[in-house]
Amino acid sequence: MSLSVPLLCGCSASTEIDKLMIVSGLSIDGTDTYQITSQIVNLQDANQNKLSPILLETEGTTIADAMSALAQLEGQKLYFTHAQTILISSERLKNGEASHLIDLLNMAPRFRSSIRLAATVDSAKEILQTEPHTDPISSFSIRDSLVECYRMLKAPDVPFYVFLNDTLESGIDGVLPLITVDDSGDTALPYVCGTALFKDAVMVNTITTEETKYLLLAKEKVSNAIFTTDTHSFLINTGKSNKKYKNGVMTFEIKLELSLIEGEKSDDKTLEQMVSDDIETGIMTLIDKLKALDCDPIGIGRCIKRQSPKYWAEVYPYQWSQVYSQLEIRTDIKVSIVPSPKLAEKEN
Repeated sequence: MSLSVPLLCGCSASTEIDKLMIVSGLSIDGTDTYQITSQIVNLQDANQNKLSPILLETEGTTIADAMSALAQLEGQKLYFTHAQTILISSERLKNGEASHLIDLLNMAPRFRSSIRLAATVDSAKEILQTEPHTDPISSFSIRDSLVECYRMLKAPDVPFYVFLNDTLESGIDGVLPLITVDDSGDTALPYVCGTALFKDAVMVNTITTEETKYLLLAKEKVSNAIFTTDTHSFLINTGKSNKKYKNGVMTFEIKLELSLIEGEKSDDKTLEQMVSDDIETGIMTLIDKLKALDCDPIGIGRCIKRQSPKYWAEVYPYQWSQVYSQLEIRTDIKVSIVPSPKLAEKEN
């Protein structure tokens, strides 16, 4: 990832670039206190052509306290505009710390609202310390991995503003991608392993990468993504998910146009039915799990709130958990398999 920072000089209100600490990412750990590790971009030459990370650790009783201690370490001004990722340990998130993080980011315009958030299975610092092969700055590489995993339907891609909206709005619960460390090779690397589920800003459970693809298909419009079954892989040319609520029944209408990438070829109609059955089973199994957790990352409640506001006002918040657990869910899956756009273009 390229990094461009304007040279601010010749003005008393400006700061020389060598007086800035350019923060590329943060990790948040700790139990009784906040242990924050900040990844700083080290500009090793005057032309800024070579980048390397420096890790600085601070601790405080609050996130803001730990952050303010960072500037005191080197006596330089913090520059957060290029920060790409904030990693938070699951231990912190299970204690409801997401609300404190939201407060910090919401009141600190130094961070971009598009900064990516992720939960970590164990130590968030350990993820930040990894050394990816393709980028010397791990927080940049992690951000790219999250975007690519979203394209593979293995994890949600969650900028801060999305997590903020889904956490604060009634009728939907937030999610974050879940990252662990893969140390099976010579070098320990970040590994996206699923999705962290939240209820009222508290992490309540996780789902696997396999379950995540059904969450994403049910939750939002998906296109130019990869959908896989046990025997086939497809490119989703277009994908539409429409949730309808009427007379106490929620219906998921999902329409997908797929192109076969690999796997055994079979009759299109047979394959279309197989994929439809796979999606229906996956979504219904996932919803049963989410109901048991009283967690609604798909936004079923938000759909009811928008389509039947009077009914929503009657049941939310006191009766909503019971209504949600007993809500009848139906699916209407329509799958069409078409030639690859490149192949169709060649044939024409």
